[in-house]
Amino acid sequence: MKGLRRPLLLLAALLIAFFLIVFHAPLRAPLSVLSPQSAVEIRTARIQESTTTYSIDAQYPQFTISGGTVPQQGIDAVNASIKAQVQKAVDDIKNYPANPPDMAMPQNALTVTFDRVYVGPDYLSVELLITEYTGGAHPNTLYDGLAYDRATGRELSLDDALSITGLSIGQLSAQASSTLAQHMGSDYIFPDGTAPDPANFSSFVISSSSVTFIFQPYEVGPYSAGPQEVSVPRR
Repeated sequence: MKGLRRPLLLLAALLIAFFLIVFHAPLRAPLSVLSPQSAVEIRTARIQESTTTYSIDAQYPQFTISGGTVPQQGIDAVNASIKAQVQKAVDDIKNYPANPPDMAMPQNALTVTFDRVYVGPDYLSVELLITEYTGGAHPNTLYDGLAYDRATGRELSLDDALSITGLSIGQLSAQASSTLAQHMGSDYIFPDGTAPDPANFSSFVISSSSVTFIFQPYEVGPYSAGPQEVSVPRR
């Protein structure tokens, strides 16, 4: 037994040393650190309501910073702006007159989805697809491009978009007209939709490499042609 005591004491000492090293050693730095861009989490907020006169299903993004150095206040302002856009559409559909009961779809309907979310170190952008049916041959969809300064939450204006691309509104107009005429052919029937009027270029989204201007159905062509867009590289 005495011969076993020394090996057992040695084993006990080694085990104690092992636990001291494992549980009291400082934690290693993580292999990677979240950048301000990757630290933004996106969740989908939703409004669903249904009555005898309207039906609503609206989904839109809301952002949260889980790390990084960008203040949450700017993201909070972005969230509030997006929510306000959706809430306006919700309020509008509720205030429309009820459809006649003999219509195929007696309820007015609103559907909101979103696409093309961009979260960069400088800007944040999203496209809201706001579809309303209030009677008639078909529903109508607004392709609402929204872009924001990420740090402050300020919504970008057309002047900001022009500055990002380095173009004047006249240059943008000429490029959009040429691109759409080539792409749409005989469907490009409303050239006034690309005239150098700020209202024609009010809907746009931003990516890491470009600014994309969105033209609504009927703005530059017939409804059957759908929405159109022209992308311009960021400088």
